[in-house]
Amino acid sequence: MSYTPTNWQAGDKVTATKLNNMESGINVAVNPFIVTLTPTAEDFSGTMDKTVAEINTAYEAGRRIVFRVMQSVTAYMDVDCTARWFNGSTYPSFNGFIVNNDALIYAYTGATNDGTKQTYGTTIYPLQIDEASGVSF
Repeated sequence: MSYTPTNWQAGDKVTATKLNNMESGINVAVNPFIVTLTPTAEDFSGTMDKTVAEINTAYEAGRRIVFRVMQSVTAYMDVDCTARWFNGSTYPSFNGFIVNNDALIYAYTGATNDGTKQTYGTTIYPLQIDEASGVSF
């Protein structure tokens, strides 16, 4: 169920239903669906604390999906899920880009028919630093 805003007109009465609809929209906007990614391999691929079915349900409900990439026990980076790739599988791939000092890391759940899947893969694109300007490319 996704949020549908009320198109208020002069003279409309405020009802509990309309207020609850507004509350649900605010909740979706300020409380993203957080998926914690825990790297378990050198390429930073690893495990997720949510299944692809749970991620898909949140997406279909209009929730903003955020990948929380663990960097240590206490440090993490929040990355928006910026793309959804669908190839006809039951569950699409949810994807995000992680940028650190020397690499762009593409993280993805991978399209699948297995809703219980809780792993993600990565592709690493090394970045070069221009020593004169400090700009990565």
